[in-house]
Amino acid sequence: ILQVTFFNMMSILSIFVILGIAADDMFVYMDTWKQSAEHEILLSDLERRTIWTYRTAAHAMFVTTFTTFSAFMATAVSEIMPIAAFGIFSGCFVLSNYLYVITSFPAVVVLREKFMRLYSNRKASKK
Repeated sequence: ILQVTFFNMMSILSIFVILGIAADDMFVYMDTWKQSAEHEILLSDLERRTIWTYRTAAHAMFVTTFTTFSAFMATAVSEIMPIAAFGIFSGCFVLSNYLYVITSFPAVVVLREKFMRLYSNRKASKK
């Protein structure tokens, strides 16, 4: 990655850091999704609700991701190669995580919402 040929076991530990960051990003998105339910105009239109949630949550997620990315990439100037490699590897992981969360996760939330609406409609029609 970025012409760094050194890789050690410490870099693998960044997976656990990324899991925490990913969980935080998903919590932010889901919390914003739940807040959108308070607006009656958004409840009727799933596309409008998704756009509102995306615009609101993406900014907060970008700020936290950018600061974390910057902190990891700042270690790239370290003369200690394991630390520099860990920082570069983790920084790339943080960026990849952000791209995943802002592209794939909203689609998963929309599919979940469609499934839940379908399930509740079927359940209501059986009564």
